[in-house]
Amino acid sequence: MDCVFCKIIDGEIPSKIIYEDEDVIAFDDVDPQAPIHFLVIPKKHIKSLDELSESDSSLIGKIFLTIKMIAREKGIAENGYRVVHNIGEDGGQSVAHMHFHVLGGRSLQWPPGWFEILSADTRGGIEMTEIRVGENESIDSAIKRFKRQCARSGVLSEYRRREHYEKPSVIRKKKNDAAKRKNRKNR
Repeated sequence: MDCVFCKIIDGEIPSKIIYEDEDVIAFDDVDPQAPIHFLVIPKKHIKSLDELSESDSSLIGKIFLTIKMIAREKGIAENGYRVVHNIGEDGGQSVAHMHFHVLGGRSLQWPPGWFEILSADTRGGIEMTEIRVGENESIDSAIKRFKRQCARSGVLSEYRRREHYEKPSVIRKKKNDAAKRKNRKNR
């Protein structure tokens, strides 16, 4: 079988295994999307939840109990974590072996895969790694999302306090008023 996860289970591909028993194996993700990001998979090859049978119900229960146990051991259970299972190509499944991503150790935004402001210091500086644009999103809407996030985090209010700042709506109103005055003069 040409399944990367089956090869990890068989020891053909090295991985940082964090838990293993006769039915389930868990290992750190090779491309972590959070400070803590691991996968929990069944040793039995099942493509996805769509291929589960009634006989697999206890296995699914065991997977979720394993997730709970590891989350507690890694210290992410108290503040929360996310469990993700992608199904099929459109669902983002990249390996055709049922697996559950567990992410934690930071505040996770919804919908996933979007930007996050990492910190805003008292000098008005913003430190951030990136703004991600969603698949069906324009750059303009990503920037609007970013501005809303800045406003919620207090970054803009901190900036406005130090610098003169006019809201875009105020600027538009001033431009419209100026255009109206100009039109009246030209009549």
